[in-house]
Amino acid sequence: MDNNDIIRQVETYVAKISKPQIDKGFTRKILHIYADADSKFIYGKLRLKNLTTGDKYIRSISQDSAGMWQMKDPDFKEVYSEGGGKKPLYRRHDLACDTEAVVYIFEGEQKADLANEFGFIATTSGGSTQVNNYHWLPLAGRDICLWADNDAAGVQWLEGVYKELNAIGARIKIIDIDVLGLAEKGDIVDWVELQRQADPDITHQQLAGKIKELDTLTDEQLSIILADDLPEPSSDSIAVSYPEWRKDTQLNEPMVHEGGRFELYSDGLFFVKYDDSDPTNILFKLKMFICSPLEVIATARDASNKNWGRLLKWHDADGVIHQWSMPVALLQSDAREYRRELASQGLNITINRKQRDYLDAYIQDYPSKKRARCVTKLGWHGEQYVLPDHTLGGAVDANEVIVYQSAHAIDSTLSQQGELAQWTDKVCKPMADQSRLVFSLCCAFAGQLLEPLGSDGGGFHFMGSSSMGKSISLKLAASVWGNPERYVKTWRTTDNALEGTASEYNDSFLGLDEISECDPKKIGNIIYMLSNGQGKGRSTTTGQNRTANKWRLIFLSNGEKSVQQQMAEVGQSTNAGIEIRTAHIDADAGKGYKMFDSLVLANSGAAQADKLTELSSTYYGTAGIAWLEYITMDKAATTITAKALIDDFMNQYDNLAPQAHRVAKRFAIVAAAGEMATLAGITGWQAGQAAAVKVCLDNWLDNYGRDGEQEQRQIIKHIQAFIEQHGSSRFEPRRSHRCPDFEPKTSNRVGYRNTNTGDYLFSVNTFDMEICPPFNAKKVLQVLDEAGLLIRNQGDRKAYKSPKTLFIERDPFYAVKAHILSYEGDKATGTDGTNGTAHIQQALDTVPHLKTPLRPLGQLEPHRDEASQLSHSQKSTGTAINPVITGTVPLSQASQSKKVGTVKPQSFINEPDNEIPPFGSVGNYS
Repeated sequence: MDNNDIIRQVETYVAKISKPQIDKGFTRKILHIYADADSKFIYGKLRLKNLTTGDKYIRSISQDSAGMWQMKDPDFKEVYSEGGGKKPLYRRHDLACDTEAVVYIFEGEQKADLANEFGFIATTSGGSTQVNNYHWLPLAGRDICLWADNDAAGVQWLEGVYKELNAIGARIKIIDIDVLGLAEKGDIVDWVELQRQADPDITHQQLAGKIKELDTLTDEQLSIILADDLPEPSSDSIAVSYPEWRKDTQLNEPMVHEGGRFELYSDGLFFVKYDDSDPTNILFKLKMFICSPLEVIATARDASNKNWGRLLKWHDADGVIHQWSMPVALLQSDAREYRRELASQGLNITINRKQRDYLDAYIQDYPSKKRARCVTKLGWHGEQYVLPDHTLGGAVDANEVIVYQSAHAIDSTLSQQGELAQWTDKVCKPMADQSRLVFSLCCAFAGQLLEPLGSDGGGFHFMGSSSMGKSISLKLAASVWGNPERYVKTWRTTDNALEGTASEYNDSFLGLDEISECDPKKIGNIIYMLSNGQGKGRSTTTGQNRTANKWRLIFLSNGEKSVQQQMAEVGQSTNAGIEIRTAHIDADAGKGYKMFDSLVLANSGAAQADKLTELSSTYYGTAGIAWLEYITMDKAATTITAKALIDDFMNQYDNLAPQAHRVAKRFAIVAAAGEMATLAGITGWQAGQAAAVKVCLDNWLDNYGRDGEQEQRQIIKHIQAFIEQHGSSRFEPRRSHRCPDFEPKTSNRVGYRNTNTGDYLFSVNTFDMEICPPFNAKKVLQVLDEAGLLIRNQGDRKAYKSPKTLFIERDPFYAVKAHILSYEGDKATGTDGTNGTAHIQQALDTVPHLKTPLRPLGQLEPHRDEASQLSHSQKSTGTAINPVITGTVPLSQASQSKKVGTVKPQSFINEPDNEIPPFGSVGNYS
């Protein structure tokens, strides 16, 4: 049922219940509708007035749980869950529609409606006795203008509303009604009437302008008015004094609440009831334990003055300090949720239900003058770097701290043990000549440079057999930030859980152990998610889009298999996007010690691995804090230094294709981070030792290729794999159009194999629909053509028209040369003097440029197999008069020729049907 239907029902019900009162002389004034932020009906308020006697008849109109209309308030916990049992403010929808406008608040709906006619956002909480019953949180942090009635009740209303709004950080102005010339009980309605008497032609726009220019109270005037409303003590009265029921000192100022006080002592927070019937002799009645000591140290809100919270601080049973900026919105829902969070972080809360409910009031209402600016994401925020429990860098404001706020108290993996010098001397410095471990340590420092550099995140993957030492690299890197056993995460998790983890590791480093534990079907999506830095889009319960989690990070993974192998196990293929987002590095350093380049801590690789595990679990966490202190001292200088180091690194790799360049840039950021950590005195290495990162980059180039055309390689491997799997079962052998009757039938045929040449003739539709996916058929043909693997004889068309000696009448095929099965793209070499495994200590700005040119992709070693010679480059077939010339151009050369407008790659055959040697005989190709 929509709102219009509900309003019609309300009108019908109101007409019915109003009739007896109208018969008594009452006049129906108006029905005020209260709705939620989405304009959904909550309840109505009927107002009738007897103009003769002045009596008023006010009733709430609502529906009960069965949908029947009733003259009473609804259950606000059910119909207005946002308010947690309190009433909605009048015209709640208007407040939600324009969150930047000044909100005018009056005593009564009629006055708010009048202000709305003038274009103002206006609301009311009813009279002075109703203020505490309303849900004020939607006005947190907003600009407010209060207009009280000109009577004692108006001052009382003003005091109550001011207290509520001040507690939630609203910016409050109050109309000075003393200068308006209003009579007793006068309000905005009377003021408008005065203006119209003075100027009958005054417009709504002019009235709105006058209202905006009305004088407001100064702070001094406000304090006098509020103080005037308090009872004056008699000259012979004595100061109110609460009795001491215990001798120790309270930890903060007590808060008066409902006939008692919240009092905080060293052993807990108590609600203490007193008998204050005689202010001169207040008596202690009883105490109730609420929780272990809990302080409300600040009121928090974000940069848009939204997401209000309370900054809480407490100690657990071991004396460890905990701090949490708790969203106050949690107080308006199931309170068990926030209590569970506090309890999980060591706060001891009473199990008595009634006493436990007092905790809500204490957290929400405790007066805290200190302000905090909350953020919902760890990492960089402007010049400051936010950690779960404190902030580094930027100008320090004693009156406003920056804090991380979340609906859940974060269980931080950042921790410290030992001294920085111990970590440097015992853990980091001895690894200076270990290429893979230096790389891992540099990765741990690299995440903080992504945001200043404006770079995207990404990852690396160490691949090697079991007991290679891959996990050691993660533990060593994790020791920069905390206990490796807690800091390193596992691939054995859901993508939703990993999204939450990535958000917590924003602008930092994440280690993921053993990729084989991840669901192979989800690996590809997870890699995209981690690298692209954004979680799933989700909606709220009202259907609105919820803000998605975002992050930037460097992640380091390991496993016995590659991502491609993992995904292939469930029939999925990788694409270039996945592989460049997770650069694979061989875990084996190639020196006979598995992941180690040498033995420096023990006499065997296994013993050295055990020693590193012990050391990284003994000394950890101090390097990360030192790194943050270093880079936050001057963020601009940090950025300039990092860019210079990255440029030096990339100058050594100036001939890379775009995809390879993108990955190399990520390696460069890692190298720059390691070099800067060395300059900061954190690693204990000599300047330039972070250049060991180049060894790992060269290893990746060995496997990936300097030309970076990984997608082309994948396409060719895709076709190779199909032929290897189905070459003898789904390609019908064909040597002549005269096929003998006894040849076996080929089931589920995809094409033919020319047994004279070994070439494969694919049916066009089958090739497009079955063989090419997940790649685009047009792209596959382009790649095969540029690699010299496609046979063409129809000009620019990729299709191949078979000779009549093979088929009398047949639609064209896609013809792939036989030697595709032996085709292999060349591998890149490392930098000068390396092959991707050697670790040569060089500074970033002194590494020589690569001098060994790559052999072009598509240039093959000569084949000796006579049966496949027809498919090789630069061969002639046919007769001496009309030879058939085929040619292959390397893929990298073909791509280059297109760019500079040189020779177009040719890989087609001109073969007249009547000039082909008879099948079964071999032509003279000398």
